[in-house]
Amino acid sequence: MKARLRIIRHGEAVQALDGETDPGLSLLGARQALDLPARMVEHPDRLVCSPVLRARETALPLAGAFGLERQIDAYYAELPWRSGQTSMERVAELGIALSMNWSDFDAQWQDWRARLIERVMDETGDVVVVSHFVAINVLVGVALADDRAVVVRPANASVTEFHITSDGLKLVSLGQTAPDLPDTHLAPVQGVPS
Repeated sequence: MKARLRIIRHGEAVQALDGETDPGLSLLGARQALDLPARMVEHPDRLVCSPVLRARETALPLAGAFGLERQIDAYYAELPWRSGQTSMERVAELGIALSMNWSDFDAQWQDWRARLIERVMDETGDVVVVSHFVAINVLVGVALADDRAVVVRPANASVTEFHITSDGLKLVSLGQTAPDLPDTHLAPVQGVPS
């Protein structure tokens, strides 16, 4: 085995105010992050996280518990935003896109997916990554040869494990699942003036 990859979906994010695109963790999300070290029995070699605030905040308790620095890696970021896209436009686009197959997506999102897969296949050692709903789905889809954008609905702070071998990406275990789609925290808070 070339690498063991445990990929964590960030903790629950606070609901964003209209126009906000990078909310941090909610109180529940902070508790979820604090609970992670107790669930990670084996000490990883490296701790990597998306540059997005909620992923960085989720990784903090792991960094403290394992004495590791958070390595920020843009390859593990969320699905790219469109240029000039508002929060409401993103939520609407994801609502449609996540019912599609990757082969139906435009070049921007297909390129993002290809770069993520390439980055993962270059990993070595025991790596813990804090990332996002869609990135986890990309990897599960690759491991299962499933082209759907959503193959699984990982819950916040869930841990999905993969092994990277000479034969490719192997799914070892799925984390907890949830019925909600991602980025619902980006829907503007009701009653807050825009």
